[in-house]
Amino acid sequence: MSNRFNFAQRPFANERLPRLVFVAAATLVIGLTLVHGFFLARYLVREREELDVQVAELRDELAGTASRIASAEVNVAQGQTALGNERTAFLARIYRLKSFSWTGLFNELEAITPRAVRITSIAPNEVDGEISVTLTLVGRTLQNVLEMVSALEASSFFATVFPLDEVDLADLGAGTASGIAATLRLRYVDFEPTTTEQEPEPEPGLQDATTHDAAVLDVIEDDRRPKVERNP
Repeated sequence: MSNRFNFAQRPFANERLPRLVFVAAATLVIGLTLVHGFFLARYLVREREELDVQVAELRDELAGTASRIASAEVNVAQGQTALGNERTAFLARIYRLKSFSWTGLFNELEAITPRAVRITSIAPNEVDGEISVTLTLVGRTLQNVLEMVSALEASSFFATVFPLDEVDLADLGAGTASGIAATLRLRYVDFEPTTTEQEPEPEPGLQDATTHDAAVLDVIEDDRRPKVERNP
């Protein structure tokens, strides 16, 4: 029987199995970590893609909202402009109707209406920003009506004369006075003749005084002029 000597400080222990278990466990942990990291990366990529899609949708919605706001502002501006135009047109219409002179119109019609013509109705109205007068008159004959039309065309109060209707009262039946009824539309100008101011002529006494003063000034100037004596 041979003698065996063991000089180790501690008894021999088989550590292969624990190391193998440790390596296997570490490998499993690393593998699980890698798999978890892979799935986590895919999840994060999907989340980022979804977030990018949501951000793009929000940007599109924001752009659409901005476009609608701009369109609404344009519509509001157009509405305000239209309202301002309507207000201006309304005020201008009120001013034109207020400036309509019944006295001037009656005086002009009285001055130009022939004796054989009588006016039955006068109706002022605003058409296309201008005041027009619808005038209905009755003349004994057609020639009288034409004379009235010529007088209206020559008047400075009316720019245009447009005939609307002409009826022979004899054709309306019994009990109707004879004559020619005509309806005219006149574009009213409201012309006021301007009077030219003439310079007042100086009074005779004032004119004589001015002439006398001018003569006196001429004499004074002659006295102030130096006199040159000529030697013979």
